[in-house]
Amino acid sequence: MLVNMHKISNILPYSRYFFSFIFLPCHFVNFSCFILKGAVENILERSSFLQLADGNVVPLDDESRVVLLHKMQSMTSQALRCLGLAFKEDLKEFKDYDGENHAAHILLQEPANYSNIEKDLIFVGLLGLRVSFHVLKATQGEQECSNI
Repeated sequence: MLVNMHKISNILPYSRYFFSFIFLPCHFVNFSCFILKGAVENILERSSFLQLADGNVVPLDDESRVVLLHKMQSMTSQALRCLGLAFKEDLKEFKDYDGENHAAHILLQEPANYSNIEKDLIFVGLLGLRVSFHVLKATQGEQECSNI
């Protein structure tokens, strides 16, 4: 739905340095943000704030981090793949980012910049994805065939 409503400015390929996997500046009416997703631990590591169910944003303390990590462990024990979701409102040089021709795009080309871009995130939640057994079985079969 978000993709249909707003133009995606850029999606970065996965890198071991860029933990969130996706860089999506969204420009809503009078509001711009980065939307990020990735491994729960990595997103929590870069998050400084937590958005509550009522919309309020509060500092993310160590106790809340522990609760969220325990929830993730509970979900993974039920065979769910978990992703953390966060956003960032303070876009600085990316405030009007519109793609590869923007002056700040060069910052996205250097992995050393990623941790600075992705700091002080607002953690909004985690989700669990059920991976189909058929997909796992197909992947296993592909691996076995490639070893022949």
